[in-house]
Amino acid sequence: MSQPHSKSNARHPKSTDETIKETFESIVIAFILAFIFRAYVVEAFIIPTGSMAPTLLGEHAALRCEQCGYDFAVDQSGQPNRMTRNQLQTATCPMCKYPQPVPLSSPTQTGDRLLVQKYVYYVAEPTRWDVVVFKNPQRLNDNGSPGPKTNYIKRLVGLPNESLHLIDGNVYVRPFDQPSAPWRIARKTDPKENRHWEKIQRAVWQPIYHSQYVPLDHGRALPSPGEDNPNRYTRGRRFDWDCPWVPPSEQVGAWDLGNAEEGWKRSYSFNPTANATGGSPSSSTFGELRFNWAEYHGRGTFYPYNTLTGGRGVFGRQPIEDIRLAATVERGANEDLSIEFVATTRLEHEVETVVARFNPDGKVELLRENDSGRTTLALGQSKAWPDPPRAYELELWIVDQELLVWVDGELVIRKAFDLPMDTLKLRVPPQDRPEVTIRVIGGSATLHGVELDRDIAYTPSLSSNAQVATFGAMRRAANGTLREVPPIPIRPGRYFVLGDNSPISSDGRFWGDVQPWIEKRMFEEADDWEPVPGYPFARDYAHVVPRGLMVGRAFFIYFPAPYAVSPGGQQLLPNFGDMRFVH
Repeated sequence: MSQPHSKSNARHPKSTDETIKETFESIVIAFILAFIFRAYVVEAFIIPTGSMAPTLLGEHAALRCEQCGYDFAVDQSGQPNRMTRNQLQTATCPMCKYPQPVPLSSPTQTGDRLLVQKYVYYVAEPTRWDVVVFKNPQRLNDNGSPGPKTNYIKRLVGLPNESLHLIDGNVYVRPFDQPSAPWRIARKTDPKENRHWEKIQRAVWQPIYHSQYVPLDHGRALPSPGEDNPNRYTRGRRFDWDCPWVPPSEQVGAWDLGNAEEGWKRSYSFNPTANATGGSPSSSTFGELRFNWAEYHGRGTFYPYNTLTGGRGVFGRQPIEDIRLAATVERGANEDLSIEFVATTRLEHEVETVVARFNPDGKVELLRENDSGRTTLALGQSKAWPDPPRAYELELWIVDQELLVWVDGELVIRKAFDLPMDTLKLRVPPQDRPEVTIRVIGGSATLHGVELDRDIAYTPSLSSNAQVATFGAMRRAANGTLREVPPIPIRPGRYFVLGDNSPISSDGRFWGDVQPWIEKRMFEEADDWEPVPGYPFARDYAHVVPRGLMVGRAFFIYFPAPYAVSPGGQQLLPNFGDMRFVH
């Protein structure tokens, strides 16, 4: 009987040549897939400059105020080449105004590293207020290098087939092919413009003062006068600071804000029966806090990120008109309490007072207030004050000619004011700074986390070289009247972009030429171009980005500026807490 035969179809081990071949093929395919992914799907970029700060940071120094603990960044792109050891570097804290030393030896933080979706604009059109990456269409960059070889990152503001104006920091558009159509404001808070409207607006609010930041020395800084003080600017000098929220003199005894002798507080308590200052108790259940702008910086917008740019761009010289006022309110037990947020602004022709009133039954009122009384602008409804009491987060937004009121993160009122261009040109100039007030009515309450922010504002001039925008941006003369200029034409297939750091951003406002190769292939209107009357040498089409130069949409910061292992050491520790989506 014969023995069974072994299986003849058993697998034979592969030869070495076959293994090497398969490995090589896998590596090649992996490289091909990686290149395709990078070319068409997602690519990583690094931010070199601060034109989008503080939304996106370029090379910078990360500072923490030694008095109030506020973290902020200042521009250091190219800074070591401009500074000498005999020059002094100080950055003013945006919260308490204390001059924060920036050592010359301090390491420069790298810019934010972000991911850009390159495929998205193949399947969908760019949306207003997107943060976009594109090839620079200019002939030359600011440093003299060829423009089209450089990737720029800005915020997309103007869309194809639009004419565009910048007035008092806001954006106005109308159809390019309908010159008789009315102008309208382009709102960041418009859900029709961008479905991420709330995240975009919250991302661009710039802090004026947040009550959690209080100086350690009670606002009476007197740094060491000795040679061991590294900050020569603060040596032997006082930097007095007082809480910017101030009650009327007759209500001082009812408010507990702290003081310079015992220390300022981060929460503000109103108790009508209290006797906090040794005076007679208040007989009124009405309390009021007004923001004192003397504790702020200058008369208009302040850009702390630009502190080390030789003084250029620190003050944008743009009035503060659009603001956000927010506070977490904790009412006393069994109190029939109402809260009012009050601010002045231009609703139409004149500066007026608007009031957001939050009632204990959950009714929210948006009111116009003047000498003749109050009129209702809009009504909303939120949840009634609960019992037992808990804290409520309240917000009032005045932004882009629109009023928005929030309760616990829920939008309860939206009231827009759409004004014709003739009204925009003739109405009074904006105030340098609005009057802002918080009122407590009907009982005791404590205000936590009081925050006052301002909106970004697009300026008509560039602080770095005093360049003035030729088209689009209307400036106000000394008497407050607007100087009219032609709008920026955005023809089909073109886009207009601006930087969030408006005083120092080289963007579409100031571009004047186009790289010849790009001009020939992407600007067909250049062949038939005729100068705008009064502007014989200014090419009105040079302010936009052609569709073909769009790279993609920035969507995620995957590696923010890392932490140093030790003071002044290598920056190796990832800053996971600042990883975020871009809006």
